[in-house]
Amino acid sequence: MKTEMEYKVEFGKQVKKYLDASGLSENDLAKLLNSSIKNVTEIISGNVGLTIDKMIKIGSIFNVTYYNLANPNFPLPNFTDLDELTKDLIEKRKITGVKTIDKNHALANELNRLIKEGSLNQPNTAKNLLTHMTPSLWNRNPSEITSLLNKAPRNESIVLIRPIKGLNYYIHKDFKGKYATLSDEEILALVVPFESPDNEKNKS
Repeated sequence: MKTEMEYKVEFGKQVKKYLDASGLSENDLAKLLNSSIKNVTEIISGNVGLTIDKMIKIGSIFNVTYYNLANPNFPLPNFTDLDELTKDLIEKRKITGVKTIDKNHALANELNRLIKEGSLNQPNTAKNLLTHMTPSLWNRNPSEITSLLNKAPRNESIVLIRPIKGLNYYIHKDFKGKYATLSDEEILALVVPFESPDNEKNKS
């Protein structure tokens, strides 16, 4: 039988998975819970006990019961099924990204490398770009890349084509004309399918 600490750690991992999948930050969850960022960080790390009411509230943000949220085999919810406040915040994050804490500029340097190598000479997403970065960055939030793409100097050369199926597709401005008139299906076919870092690790 699992210990209470193990259950808390597993629940925290699930909360982190839901945040990453939706592109939200720990600070966003704190706002939705009317809680502090410190409390959310402790929940995710499994260092704090949770009442049933708090677990129910976290689950309701993603429109799932708390026991389904705790189940790693339960499918992630569809965007259309989420609470309106949650959907509004997700849409905001798709545009602005989340604040990047990149003290060593590792994320920015890897993004610059991919841009230089031509990864944005055709349509691409922040989520897909992350999987092409060094493995040590795979645990970062794709919204951090969105934030970097929307800031100078990158926003002077990298532009948004349009959102497709809930993801923003970016491209270097010099190549936008070549792809802007393509259908959503044609653009999706051009992008290397996203494969989670966990799957990549399992292959090695």
